[in-house]
Amino acid sequence: MHEGKAIAEKAEAGGKRRWNRWRIAAWSVAGFILLLPLIAMQFTDDVVWDAADFAFAAALLGGTGLVFELAVRKRVNSAYRAAAGVALAAAFILIWANAAVGLIGSEDNDANLMYGGVLAVGIIGALLARFRPQGMTLALFATAIVQALVAAIALIAGLGSPSRGLEEILILNGYFVALWLTSALLFRKAARGGTVNIHNLLSLVMIAHGSVLMIYMIVVEDEPGAVPLLLILLGIGWYLIPRVRTRSHPK
Repeated sequence: MHEGKAIAEKAEAGGKRRWNRWRIAAWSVAGFILLLPLIAMQFTDDVVWDAADFAFAAALLGGTGLVFELAVRKRVNSAYRAAAGVALAAAFILIWANAAVGLIGSEDNDANLMYGGVLAVGIIGALLARFRPQGMTLALFATAIVQALVAAIALIAGLGSPSRGLEEILILNGYFVALWLTSALLFRKAARGGTVNIHNLLSLVMIAHGSVLMIYMIVVEDEPGAVPLLLILLGIGWYLIPRVRTRSHPK
């Protein structure tokens, strides 16, 4: 009995160490994202940020990170952490994209305010669920439905024309619907006691992001672009490298 307890404690300690490494990596990536505009401003005039822009980005990144820390601090289940990470990443990207370019027309189009309702459904649902995985599953499914409804309203009313065509609105909103559904499915997995391999998940997310971005570039710009292809290749490489190492150095 004591031996089993010792093994469990050792496994938990190992899990915490791995989690701390992921936390350090996540905050480092957030800092790098904040530095990207500053770096870009040194090489191009297309990126012009002022102090207010950097303050907004820092508040958004920091707030997202802190909410994630609070949401998962008592959760050791990897599926729950992954679900929370995907949901917060979707919320972060939605706010950032709306502020930068807008999903319906331009960023000045008041129709983009409807996405505040999408976020409100997710937030209220999470509070009602008290962040329990069963309730979070329903909250994220509801968020995905509201996101799809906003897109349907925009298309039916022609709110995005002429800045956003039918294909753009479908791709952009479909991307967020997919993120909300992914989070919901991960929460459902967590509710059933399942776990996920974070390394594999991040690799697949990178591939998926690259694929969606490539489709968007082909539809809008008539070319796939280098960045989407790079994301796909990096995701595939990151997914395969550990497997190649395992085969090269079998235990």
